[in-house]
Amino acid sequence: MRGFLLQLKHTMNYLIAIVDDKHPDTALAFAKAVVNGGHTIARLFFFKNGVSIGESTHPAHSMWQDFSIQHGVELILCSAAAQRRNIQPTAESAFTIGGLGLYAEAQTNGDKVIHFD
Repeated sequence: MRGFLLQLKHTMNYLIAIVDDKHPDTALAFAKAVVNGGHTIARLFFFKNGVSIGESTHPAHSMWQDFSIQHGVELILCSAAAQRRNIQPTAESAFTIGGLGLYAEAQTNGDKVIHFD
């Protein structure tokens, strides 16, 4: 796993977008570095193949869910991508379905947008 060091002079609010599901551990390491550095995450938004992390059978699902619960960060699956892949989170899941309006809102209110492709 890669190490990230985030030491900025003021608190930043991040929007993190996960576009693919091939390296979810790298995005998770970054997200942990953000909160451990005293910064906040407005939202984690999963696009395209990244929405498959929202399926309970995905190997990274529980890691992201635990992170969400521990740090109170929303895990949003792009509604169009989830619908195309027939992904519907269970009631117990920390993942929810949301549209691009939620992404745009977090982008407008955030300081940084980070994409993991």
